[in-house]
Amino acid sequence: MKLVQACCILHNWILGFGVDHVVPTEEAWVPNPHRQNNEHPMNSLQSQDVASMAELRDGICEAVWENRGTSRT
Repeated sequence: MKLVQACCILHNWILGFGVDHVVPTEEAWVPNPHRQNNEHPMNSLQSQDVASMAELRDGICEAVWENRGTSRT
């Protein structure tokens, strides 16, 4: 809990006293009118990531299910 609170305090302090060099200001931000939301080049990559993480999750779930009751904590 204290770590999360410290991160939030640090985040707010940085935003209050510094300029974010990664995220542009609202005045400087310009939308790209030529691209639809679903045409983003990262969409296919994200879909592949989601599929691979779902496969990994299912593999872990199957291993846990197969080994249930065989170990003691």
